[in-house]
Amino acid sequence: MLSFFTIYLAWSGHHLMIQQVKTVTLPLVWTNGFFLLFITFLPFPTSLVAEHLTSPSGSLAVAIYAATNVCISLTYLYLYTVSSQGDTEPSRLRYARLNALGGIAICSACIGLAFVSKMLALLLIGAVWVWWSLPQRVESPQAAPD
Repeated sequence: MLSFFTIYLAWSGHHLMIQQVKTVTLPLVWTNGFFLLFITFLPFPTSLVAEHLTSPSGSLAVAIYAATNVCISLTYLYLYTVSSQGDTEPSRLRYARLNALGGIAICSACIGLAFVSKMLALLLIGAVWVWWSLPQRVESPQAAPD
């Protein structure tokens, strides 16, 4: 189920982002392809975790799962940056970057944490995706009065 919700959240965020694109560029197409690559790869580390979680190799499986989530988050961040070249409010782009960088930092830390506590690493990765699933609002800057 975690893999399904992860893919669903990535897809829905991707869908909302791509709706805003005004011009399709080659970097956008390539970045979108790499994002899709990591999303379609996600079921593999998820099955590794399911198969090895209770065995000694479970830490490595969780670390691979965390690393895959880092790759997904990095390509999503870059996709957001490429897709919004000059078309996005600076406050919205800054918020999206901070949100993504926080998730990248947590998932990166979970790569090492997996060798200390597999379950805590999985819970933190799940918490990142739960955070990203919550509706988030960024206030648009107010227009200056005439």
